[in-house]
Amino acid sequence: AGAGDSRGRGEPLEIVSLVGTISECGKGFHLHAAVSRADGSVVGGHIKGAATVATTAEVILAALPALTFSREVDETTGYLELVIRKAWGARWS
Repeated sequence: AGAGDSRGRGEPLEIVSLVGTISECGKGFHLHAAVSRADGSVVGGHIKGAATVATTAEVILAALPALTFSREVDETTGYLELVIRKAWGARWS
């Protein structure tokens, strides 16, 4: 968190966790990953830009039509933060 630079990895890594949001129609994404090295150590951070998968990545995406996701400036931090709201007309079961 707070790292101002990107650090590419020139080694094979295994995704052990991947969470975040992906916008519709190519509007962007905000993903966090934890990846393991061959020695078992784990590093993590933001995925920025393209990430090449060498063999397979098992990823499950879920649409959540009852919710809307947006990014709004947090006046305290100045960062664009994720805001989740109930979608207009959505019903909760």
